[in-house]
Amino acid sequence: MHVKSVLKVMLLLLLPFFARAQPQKRELDSQLLVIKNIANDTVKMITLINIAGYYVERNRDSAMLYVENGIAISKKIKQPLWVADFLLLKAYLFQKQANLILSLKLCNEALAIANDQRNEKNAFIPKDHEFAADPSKFRRGINLGVFHQLGNTYSIAGNKEKAINYFKNEIQLSSELNTKNFLVTSNMTIGSIYLEMDKPDSAFFYSKKALENVLLSRWKIYEGFILRDIGTIYFKKGLLDSAKYYFQRATTVNRDRYNIAGEIGSNNSLADLYNKKNQPDSMLYHASAALGLANQLKSAGAITISTEQVARAWEMLGNADSALTYLTLSKKVGDSLQKNLNDRLIQFQNQTFDDQIRLENEAQESVAAKNKIRTNALFIGLGLLSVLTFVFYRNTLQKHKANQILQSTLTNLKSTQSQLIQSEKMASLGELTAGIAHEIQNPLNFVNNF
Repeated sequence: MHVKSVLKVMLLLLLPFFARAQPQKRELDSQLLVIKNIANDTVKMITLINIAGYYVERNRDSAMLYVENGIAISKKIKQPLWVADFLLLKAYLFQKQANLILSLKLCNEALAIANDQRNEKNAFIPKDHEFAADPSKFRRGINLGVFHQLGNTYSIAGNKEKAINYFKNEIQLSSELNTKNFLVTSNMTIGSIYLEMDKPDSAFFYSKKALENVLLSRWKIYEGFILRDIGTIYFKKGLLDSAKYYFQRATTVNRDRYNIAGEIGSNNSLADLYNKKNQPDSMLYHASAALGLANQLKSAGAITISTEQVARAWEMLGNADSALTYLTLSKKVGDSLQKNLNDRLIQFQNQTFDDQIRLENEAQESVAAKNKIRTNALFIGLGLLSVLTFVFYRNTLQKHKANQILQSTLTNLKSTQSQLIQSEKMASLGELTAGIAHEIQNPLNFVNNF
């Protein structure tokens, strides 16, 4: 079969998937109308984040456009917490491009905003938001997104343990803030990582928790991802009927919620299942559906997987030409993707290493600066102590001299006082003697005259 014939078959297979997108688009029209006609920047900001969130798993180019507009308006009306929210969406979009350095940078920018309590002041919080009455919780809630995106970044970089730690931090903070939304994504992603690590029991535990929280939250869009992971667990255990049930549920849920990324994944999983069952027609159907959606989403990774599955299905059907065509396409895209990913990972690792060296240098400089401050403080303290000691010694010496002078003066005063007393005694005695003599002289004179 020629390539044109293959594409024609694929188009026929994909018509149902493109047709069902129209109702979803009509739901978006009211949001787009707000952006076009409403002058209020605050309303525009909220509408932009809703539209960006809508497109993030459907059309990532559109999502990036609305994110950039949202950042501009948030900065214009001085709403830093909303700037952080848009930055996290942008970080997620760059993660999907394997641009981990920029993703990490955006996460750190958002983290700095979320950790500044001053940003709670005048923060706009919609009335229907779960933290409408608590600006502090609203601000801290940004950190939930930070933990999640950092976990995603390190998971893509291959550091699974560090990624799991970030997602567990997300779970802990979600419990502190009493919010269910992030318990969906955190548990879901931990389950997916354990699935990659071939730990199905741990994967099943966290996936079930994520599914339970879907019913308690507003984040229904991720239900299809979780159902697919549970199906994959059953698939790995060889329980193909259970796996098929969950894959089909995942496909239906993703289609109903217009989650293209999720629908690609569930169709790929169904293609793998039918490959296992040796049913190439069904395999070709789901692999072709996944490929069409992957092209729509412009996801190179999904295109690689889907084209390889299509090639395998054609090979099973005995069509070597078509199999070779798709296998060649898969290899070409895959090699390009792998090279890009390897380059990105090397850049990220180098950047991470450089950042670590920088942080260590800053820490050493900080320690050196602190030691210098302590040394200077010690010298200043010793100087002050020396001055105080000198002043104290001088004062003591002066006090001692003053005491000596006072003692000498007191001794002189006592001597002078004794002399004065003696002089007064002698004067008094002289006066007494003179008086007595006078008294005696008078009778003698009388007798003598007589």
